[in-house]
Amino acid sequence: MDVTSKVLLGLDAAQFRRGIQQVDAKLKETSKLFQNLGGIIGASFAVSQIQAFTSEAIQLGSQMQTVGKGFARFGSEMDLENLRKSTRGLVTDLELMKAVVTAGNFGIPIEKMGTLLEFAKRRAQETGQSVDYLVQSIVTGIGRKSPLILDNLGISTTRLKEKFHGAALEAQSIADVAQAVGDIATEELGKMGTAVDTAADKMVRLSTTWSNFKASFGEAIAPAAS
Repeated sequence: MDVTSKVLLGLDAAQFRRGIQQVDAKLKETSKLFQNLGGIIGASFAVSQIQAFTSEAIQLGSQMQTVGKGFARFGSEMDLENLRKSTRGLVTDLELMKAVVTAGNFGIPIEKMGTLLEFAKRRAQETGQSVDYLVQSIVTGIGRKSPLILDNLGISTTRLKEKFHGAALEAQSIADVAQAVGDIATEELGKMGTAVDTAADKMVRLSTTWSNFKASFGEAIAPAAS
């Protein structure tokens, strides 16, 4: 590795490997997907690949730090862990925290988020739509009290009106809309039965864990790189 590469990275190859191993050790507390990852990547990555990986990781890590501060206003690490379980590892930590921050800013109680996100994940599995898209839809739909957006999840205007005895959704409070959508989500989850872990889910979960790894790695090496 030449001097220019070291300056661009802010760390040498040995530091890169140590950084990966440190973050990998942390992630292994919740995942066995990346055993010996530090040694594999550190040994096989070329300088240009290390630079690209590091740059992307630092950007993700920066977002995690920024969004994490917002998340701390509404939830805890335990809340985040519960949301990981609700979405069965199919949504990155960054996207989960973004959803909580958006929901919190709308006034949606975090206690409702587990059911709402589990429903969005199951609906995505049924319809083949993006999990991230339906997670955003359910949060934004409640926050804006928008039947049109909630329709993305198969929640009809008629069904919502039934929850409010015919009254318009726009006239309800955010908390009441969240309660109504949460009740519908619970009813639908009961109809869906036990979740099936498909091959596609396993691939998405692998991608999610990899994204979480990169973000954590970026946070860990940011001081050295800067």
